[in-house]
Amino acid sequence: MGPKREVLLKLSLSTGPYRFYPIRLNIPNDDLYKNGGTGRTLVRSPFAFVEGVVTIDGQRTIARFMFNLDKNSAYADWGWQGMDMNGDGYIDETANSEEWTFAKDESVIFRVHGHDISIAGLDLKSGTFTVREHPVGDNNRISMHIGDTIPDFKFADIDGKARSFSEFRGRYVLLDFWGTWCGPCRRELPELERAFQKFRSRRLLILGMDDDKETDTVRKVLDDAGVTYPQSSGETGNNLVYKQFRINRFPTKALVNTEGKVIALDADGVFDREHLEATLDKLLPPGK
Repeated sequence: MGPKREVLLKLSLSTGPYRFYPIRLNIPNDDLYKNGGTGRTLVRSPFAFVEGVVTIDGQRTIARFMFNLDKNSAYADWGWQGMDMNGDGYIDETANSEEWTFAKDESVIFRVHGHDISIAGLDLKSGTFTVREHPVGDNNRISMHIGDTIPDFKFADIDGKARSFSEFRGRYVLLDFWGTWCGPCRRELPELERAFQKFRSRRLLILGMDDDKETDTVRKVLDDAGVTYPQSSGETGNNLVYKQFRINRFPTKALVNTEGKVIALDADGVFDREHLEATLDKLLPPGK
C-alpha cells in the first residue's frame, strides 16, 4: 500500500501481447462517507491506461497514458495523462493535480526534478515512449498551491475588452473557475454576487473564470444571476482554464491576497455555498 492507500493487482494473461492486466484499487478517504454513506465504495474508472517508466537525473519517473479502446492505441498528445513529478512512486490523480491532466492535441509539460519534460512519442508496438526536455519559458502552467504567487496574465472580459490580472493588485481576489454547463457552478453565482457586494468594502474582488468560448450564453447566465463582478471569458478564458491553470474540476476556487499569493483553496469545502461568507469573513481584513 502506498501513501494514497493504493494497491496494484496484476492478473496474468495467457494470450495476446501483454503478460498481465493491471487493476489499480484505491481505498477512498473517509470524507466520502461524511454525508451518511456506509460500507465500502468501489470507484471504477471509465478509462484504461498504459504506463511506462523513464529515469530523469536518476529519478525513476512513472508516466501514464489513456488507452483508446476504439483505436487500440494510446497517444502522447491526447487524453488523460500524468507523470510522477516528485518521485514518490505515485501519480497524484486528484482534482487539479499538477501530475495529472487532460491533453488536447498538445504536448503537456511536467516539471520533473528541475526539468520541464513532455512526452514526445509513444509506440505501443515496441513498448516504448520518449520524452523531451523544454527550454525555460516553454512551460506556461500557472501553479496554484497555498503560498504560490499568481503571475500576471492577460484575459478578455465578457465584453471583449483586454484586461490583465495585475489590475487587481492591492485587492483580495477570489478566482472562480466555472462553466455554463456546470449545474453546481451556476447555482453558486447568486451567492458569489452577494458575497462580492458584502465584502467589497473589505477589498474583495471576484474574478469569474469561465471556460466557454462563446460569450453569448455566458452573458445570459450572468444576467439571470445578477452577477456584476468581472469575468474572463471567450477564447482567452478557455485557454486560461484548460491550458494554463489546467483546471479539471468545476467549480474550483482560490483566494489570492493583495500581493498575489494564494492563501486559500476550496479543499475541505471552505468555499462551498454554506461556508463561503464565513471563510471570507475569517480571511479578509476587518472593514473600516
